[in-house]
Amino acid sequence: MTEPLYHMYHKDNLTKENLLADPDFLSDASRFLIERENYTAEELQDNELVYDQFMEHFRFQNVNEVTAIKDLIYAQDLDQDGKDRMGRLMQTYDRMGMDLGTKAYIDYAQGILFAPSTYASLFSFGTAKAGTLASQQALKFSLRKLLTEGRHLKNVAKKAAFPVAVDTTAGAGTVYAQESTRVETGQKDEVDMTNVGMAGGISFVTSGVLTGAGSIQGVKRDLASERILRINQKKLKARSEIVHKVRTSKLFNANNKKADLAKQFEIILKESRVEKLREENKLGLKETIPEILETGKRLYKDRLLAKGEGIPLTFDEKAMQNIAAAATEMDSIIGNLPNAAKGSTERFTSRLSRALLDDVDGTLKVKLNKIMTDYNINWEDVGPLFAAELSRAGTLLGQVGKLSKSKQRELYTKKVDELNRLDDALEADGRLTNEYRKKLNKETKNGHFSRIRHFINEAFVKGRVGLMTIQLATTVRNTTNGYMRNYVYALDNLGTGLINATTGSVKKLAAGSDEDLLRHAQASVELGKAQMRTAWDSAWLKDMGLGLESTTTTALFKVLGSEEFGYNKQVSKMLRELADIGEMTGAETGLLKPVRFLNGLNTMSDNMFKRAIFTRELNKALRSNPLQIEGRAYNNLNDLLKKGYGNRLRTKDIALAMEEALDFTYQRGGFRGVEGNFNLMADNFIKFGSTVFGSSFVPFPRFMVNSFQFMYKHAPILGMYNWGGIRNRSTALVGKDGNPAINSFDLSPEAIAQSFSGMALLYTMYQARVQFGDEYTTAYEYKDPNSGGTFDARAMLGPFAPYALAADVIYRLKPEWHGNENVARTRVLGFRESVEAITGSFGRAGTGLYIVDGIMNEIQGGNTDVDIERGLAKFLGNYFNTFFVGAGVFTDILGSFDPEYRTLKSNADVNFWEYFFKQTTRSLPMDAVSDLGTAAGLDSENFSLYTERDRLASPTRGSGVKRYHPFFKQLTGFTPREEKTFIEKEIARLQLDYVELLPKRIKGDQELSNDALQAMGEYVEREVANYIFSDEYRDEKSDIGKKHMLKSQINRFKTLARNQVLDPAGATTEEELERILQAIYMTQKYADRKYKEQKYKEIYGDDRDLREDGAWDFMSD
Repeated sequence: MTEPLYHMYHKDNLTKENLLADPDFLSDASRFLIERENYTAEELQDNELVYDQFMEHFRFQNVNEVTAIKDLIYAQDLDQDGKDRMGRLMQTYDRMGMDLGTKAYIDYAQGILFAPSTYASLFSFGTAKAGTLASQQALKFSLRKLLTEGRHLKNVAKKAAFPVAVDTTAGAGTVYAQESTRVETGQKDEVDMTNVGMAGGISFVTSGVLTGAGSIQGVKRDLASERILRINQKKLKARSEIVHKVRTSKLFNANNKKADLAKQFEIILKESRVEKLREENKLGLKETIPEILETGKRLYKDRLLAKGEGIPLTFDEKAMQNIAAAATEMDSIIGNLPNAAKGSTERFTSRLSRALLDDVDGTLKVKLNKIMTDYNINWEDVGPLFAAELSRAGTLLGQVGKLSKSKQRELYTKKVDELNRLDDALEADGRLTNEYRKKLNKETKNGHFSRIRHFINEAFVKGRVGLMTIQLATTVRNTTNGYMRNYVYALDNLGTGLINATTGSVKKLAAGSDEDLLRHAQASVELGKAQMRTAWDSAWLKDMGLGLESTTTTALFKVLGSEEFGYNKQVSKMLRELADIGEMTGAETGLLKPVRFLNGLNTMSDNMFKRAIFTRELNKALRSNPLQIEGRAYNNLNDLLKKGYGNRLRTKDIALAMEEALDFTYQRGGFRGVEGNFNLMADNFIKFGSTVFGSSFVPFPRFMVNSFQFMYKHAPILGMYNWGGIRNRSTALVGKDGNPAINSFDLSPEAIAQSFSGMALLYTMYQARVQFGDEYTTAYEYKDPNSGGTFDARAMLGPFAPYALAADVIYRLKPEWHGNENVARTRVLGFRESVEAITGSFGRAGTGLYIVDGIMNEIQGGNTDVDIERGLAKFLGNYFNTFFVGAGVFTDILGSFDPEYRTLKSNADVNFWEYFFKQTTRSLPMDAVSDLGTAAGLDSENFSLYTERDRLASPTRGSGVKRYHPFFKQLTGFTPREEKTFIEKEIARLQLDYVELLPKRIKGDQELSNDALQAMGEYVEREVANYIFSDEYRDEKSDIGKKHMLKSQINRFKTLARNQVLDPAGATTEEELERILQAIYMTQKYADRKYKEQKYKEIYGDDRDLREDGAWDFMSD
C-alpha cells in the first residue's frame, strides 16, 4: 500500500478540486469524521460533503477552544496510524491558501458563537467578540469627556479587564492545544511557545481595543445613572430642608418638654455619629472630643444651640434634627405604656419596641409611618437611637461585666430574640435594628474565647462553604439554572396576570355601580396587566443580557445604595448574600476576603439575577399601584427616578422585591415566625446548617430549603396544597389575610399559575428527553451528536432534576407517544432514584449530603473496628477536601492536555492517615503535587505513599474510570461522558442499577474492593459481552426476561471477581498474602469471628489475641 501524498502537494495544488480527486484524502477525511464527529459511512457517500465537513471542522478548531482541546484529547487516544492520518489532515489544512467565501464566514461565525470564551467575555460587560458593534458605539460617544474624567477611564479599564483576560487565555490556550495536537500527530517535535505567546499577545491587543470600546457603553450607562443619583440626592436634600424649616425648627425652638426631648434625641444621634466616624477611622481621637462622648452637652451648647450666633446648621445636622423631631412625635403617640417598672421612666426605644410588638392590627405602624413620611426619614434612620442604648446606662453591656458567662449568653440570646421579633414586625416597613445588632455583635465578640469562636465560624462555616463554590463550572451551572428559573418566573407572572386580569374584568361587569367593587375589580385588572408586563420583560431577559443592564436598574441601585436614602444596608446585604456563605459583612478583611475574591464570578452572576428581579418587582408594584406624588401618578421606575423621587418608594414594595430576589436565587431565609410546621422546620434546619457541626453534614441549608419549596410549589396540582404552611409568607408582607389556610388547597391565582408552570416545565423536560435522549440514556443524560457520547446535566439542573426524572418515567411508560419501541419497561422508577432526585438536587457545586452518605456506606453491615476507622478517615477526608474543591479546575485543565490527569484514582488505603490524606487531597492534581514535593526535597519514598494512587476501577470496563473532556465541564457546566460500550448500552436500556454491578464490598480493605471491581470490569467486557451475543440471550423476546438473564450472569461474575481477589494463591508477596487472609477473615460472620477468637485464647492463652498475632488463617480448615 502506497503512502498518501496529498498533504505534500505544492501549495498551489492544494485546491478543492484536487483533494476531491484524491482517494487517500477522501479516505482519511471520512474516517476522521466518522470517529471524531460521529458521522456514519452512509452519511458520507457524497464527496463534496466530506470536503465541506473537513473544512468546517478545522475552521472551528481555529476559533473555538473546545474544538481545539477535544481534538488534542482525540489525538492522544489514537494509535500511530490514527495519529499519522490526523497529522496529514491538519498539515493539509494549514498549508491551504486563504480560506474565504460565504461558507467559510458562516463556519467561523458559528465557531465563535459556540465558543464558551465568547460568553465568558460578554458576561463581564465585554464585547470583544463583537468588536464591530462596540466600535460603532465608541464613535457615537464623546471621548473628550471620558478622557477628562480619570475615574471613568478607570471604569473602562476595570470593565475590560476580565473579558480581555478571558480572550487572551482562550487565544493562547487554543493555539497551545493546536500545537500539542501537532506534536501528538508527529508534525512537530515540541510545542512552539512562540506561536502560543503570539496568539496570546494578539488576543490581548485586539480584545483590549474592542472590549474597551464596548465598555464605553457601560460607562455611558454609569454616567447617566450617576446623574439620576444626583437628581435624587438634590431632591432629598431639598425636601429635608423644607421639612426642617416647616416642622423641625418650630419644634426645636419651642420651650416645652417635647423640645427638650427632641434635643436629648439629637445628642444621642450626634454621639452615635461621632462614634461611628471614630470606628471607621475617619476622625482622630482629638477630633472626637471624649468629653462630648461622655455627656454630649458641650457639643450641644457650642454647636446645636447656636441661636442667633451666626453658626448655621449643616445639612447633616438638620437631617439629625429631623430624625430627633420625628422620634419625639412618635414618643408622643406611643405615650406611657403599661407594665413599665414602678418608680422609673422606661426608655423611648424600649417603649417603641414593645409598642411595635404589641401592634397586632398594624394601626400604630400606620401612624408611625406617616410621621416618618412627614419628616422625610425611614426606620433605618431611627436605628442609631436603638444602638445608643448599648453605650448608656442600663444597657446589656452595662450588665455583662457583672454576670457569669452563661448568664451573658442567656441575656444575649434574649436580646437577639427580641430584635428578631422586632424585625419580623417591621419586615414590610424597613429595618430598625441594624446599628443595634452591629454594636451588640461587636461587643459580644470581645474576649479570647469569643474571638476564637468567631474565627472558627469564619473558617469552618462561611469560609469552607465559600471555597466549595469557586469552580468555574459552579458559576456556569448557577447562571444557566438562573436563566431556566427566569422563564419559570415569566410563566408564573404570565399565568397569574392572565387570571387576575380576567377575573378583574368579569368582576367589573358584575359590579354594576358599586364603587368599592369597581375599585377592587380595577385593581385586579391593573395587577394582572403589570404581571403580564413583567412576564414580557422576563421573556426578553431584561437586565439579564450578560452584563447589559438598563440605566434604570443601575440608577435604582445607586440610589438605594446611597447612605442618605436609608436602604443601603439592606440592599448591600441582599447583594452580598451568596448562597449559604451568609452575609459577607467584613469580608474585605480577614479570612473571608480571599473567599469573596475567589467567588467573584459567582457573585457577579448572582447579583445580576437579584438586581433584575428586584427591579422588575418594583416596576410591577408601581404599574399595579402607581405612586401619587404632587398631583402626578408615577407608574414606572424610570420616570420616578428621573424626577428624583427614589426616596418615596414604598417600603413594603422594597421588602417584597427583596424577598422575591432572594427567593429567585434560592437564598431566602425569612422562615422565622411564618405560620406552619414547614416554616418552623425550615428555620431550624437553616440554623443547624449554619453551625460548625451542622455545616459538616448540610453545607447549603438555605439552598436546600428554597429548592424544595420551589419544586413543591410548582408540582402540578399537588403544589397547590398548603402542606405545613409551605406556601405561607410573613404576615408583615402579605397581611393577616394574605396566606391560605394551612393543610388546605390554595386556589389563589399565584398557586394556580405555578401549577400550570410546573406542567409546562414537565412538558419541556419531556421534549428534551425525546429529542436528546434514547433508550440508552438516563433521566439526566443527553446525547452529544458530535462525539456519540452523552452529557450528564444533573448538576446543571439542580431543583429541576425531579421534573427530568418525571419526564423519564413518562418516556418509559408511554413509548407509543414518541415511537421508540426499544425502550424497556423493566423498572420505571426506583426508591433510590426518587430520593436522589429530590435530595441530590439540593447539592450546590456537586455537593450535598455526600459526607453522611460516605460514612454510612463505609460502616453499613460490617461495624468492624477497621470499617469504622476507615469510615472515619473517609468522613474527615471528605470534610477537609471541601477546602480544596476549587483546585479541581486545575486538574481539569491539566486533564485537557495530559492523559494521566484524565484517569480517576482510587483514594482507598489500608493505613488510616494515608487514606485520610488521599481523601482530603482528591481534588488536587496530585501528580503535580508529587513533583512539587520531590522538588522541595521531601522524602520521595514516604511522600509517594500519599501521592501515588491506583486507578479507580469500573465494573463495566477494564480500562477503569476516566474523565472525558474534563475542562468542557468547567466551560459549559455539563459533565461529558464518553460513548457507552454496547454492554453498557444494554445495561442502561434494561435499567440495571449501578449498585447491582458492584461485587460485594470486602470489609476492611477498600484497595482489594477496587481490585475486585477491576476484575469485574474485565469479566463484563469479555464474558458478559459474549453472553449478550449468545443465541440463548438473543432468543429471549421479553425485556424482563433479558434483564433476569443478564442479572444472573452479572451476579455470577461478581462472585467470581471477588473470589479471584481473595484467592491466597494469587498473592506474590508475604505482605499481600497476609492482607488477603485478613480480608477473608473479616468477610466471615461476626459470630464465627468471635468464636475463633475465643478458641484462639483457649489454645494459646488469655494473653494472646488472634488479631494482634495476625493468625488470620486460624481454623481456616
